[in-house]
Amino acid sequence: EYRIRIFNEASFRGYPVVRHPVLHFPSDEQFMTEDAFSFMLGDSIYIAPIMRCGVVKTKTYIPAGRWIHLWSDSVYDIYGDTGTYVEVQAPPGEPPVFYKGCEELNLVVSKLKQKGIIGLEKTPPKPKRFSLLKK
Repeated sequence: EYRIRIFNEASFRGYPVVRHPVLHFPSDEQFMTEDAFSFMLGDSIYIAPIMRCGVVKTKTYIPAGRWIHLWSDSVYDIYGDTGTYVEVQAPPGEPPVFYKGCEELNLVVSKLKQKGIIGLEKTPPKPKRFSLLKK
């Protein structure tokens, strides 16, 4: 599984689990700017957090490669040495998250969607009720 692989990379190779994109895209100068808040989770998940309140749609920079938008399943094929800006929906709770279109992550995302952990549901789930057990 992806998590196990990136934790093993951290343990045995010293690679951080959460990484600056420049580690994987050293020739992309966009990641050298001061306002680059994006980060990688391992080598195949790219996250571009929203840093302003009230944003529901945003232009997000994504690096070169084949990326799949986590929430919409839109595929972005970016060719060349540098990335490009794409416009994506980003309502609260669904920040711009992209993953590489590889079998390993396709399987993980598919399982999470089947379990309802990731979904296109726009209303937050109702909190579960619980009661404290008395001794």
